[in-house]
Amino acid sequence: MNRLSIVIFFLGLFSCNAPVQVKGPADLIGREQFVEILKDVRLLEGAYTTRYVKIDSSAFKIDSYYLKLFSDHGITRDRFLKSYEFYTSDLELMMAIEDNVIAKLTIMQTAQDSINRNINTLTLDSIATENAIPMNH
Repeated sequence: MNRLSIVIFFLGLFSCNAPVQVKGPADLIGREQFVEILKDVRLLEGAYTTRYVKIDSSAFKIDSYYLKLFSDHGITRDRFLKSYEFYTSDLELMMAIEDNVIAKLTIMQTAQDSINRNINTLTLDSIATENAIPMNH
């Protein structure tokens, strides 16, 4: 009977090869909220790079901007970093998150482009109206 117990133990041990899911931190930021925060981080980093790389960026620390961004989202830097570390530990998941961020940024850019076209059209129309020669009837 002792051998049977050992065989059953090992069969049970090796038959349970279900994928192990890694648990995130207790205060893990949900995926949708993380996408929104990461989108804002990308916007912040893009604006900062565009503006301050041309001058001495050491005089303009980005840390205070990150803290404001995290505060606006109701999280701490530590919570963001723990969640970031968790999500980046799974390449496929992080790529999907980055794809969502890119999609949201693309939508924002498309909307901004549309607004800019409308403003340019209105500006050209108003210039044409101001320069029009009045016609006397």
